[in-house]
Amino acid sequence: MSGELRRESWKVFILFSGMYLIAYFYRISAAVISADIATELDLSPAQLGSIAAALFYAFAFAQIPLGPLLDRYGSRWIVGICSLTAAAGALLFATAHDFSGLFVGRLLLGGGTAAVLMGSLQAYTRWFPAHMFATLTGLQIALGNCGNFLATAPLAWAANTYGWRY
Repeated sequence: MSGELRRESWKVFILFSGMYLIAYFYRISAAVISADIATELDLSPAQLGSIAAALFYAFAFAQIPLGPLLDRYGSRWIVGICSLTAAAGALLFATAHDFSGLFVGRLLLGGGTAAVLMGSLQAYTRWFPAHMFATLTGLQIALGNCGNFLATAPLAWAANTYGWRY
């Protein structure tokens, strides 16, 4: 493997790991800011539960077509399109003024983050030697768990300081 390919390979790893970190952040974030959302938009506990669950339902249902789509079109296209979907979901969620906007935003976040893990694993098989696969996977999962951490105390602090929308 040439030095240039190795440098490009690590850029791929950093990109996918960053996306995985963001995906994990969004999984936890709704629970941390739920009191702020409920107060501002006068939501019931059932509505808050639905908003939190929307991401996970969309994530689960998106898994069914993602395998064949990744095989046919590759991780660059599928994860790219899914990332744009997740970005749209984040924007919709942050600007929503009612339950339906929050719910649809979380659905888009769930569907948009669904391809990150499988897409990155597929990319690693193409960009790295086989003997590095387990190490890369472990590193990515460890970095992704940093997203869980960022969605707890740091997010609570930011929401208290700047508001949940920012």
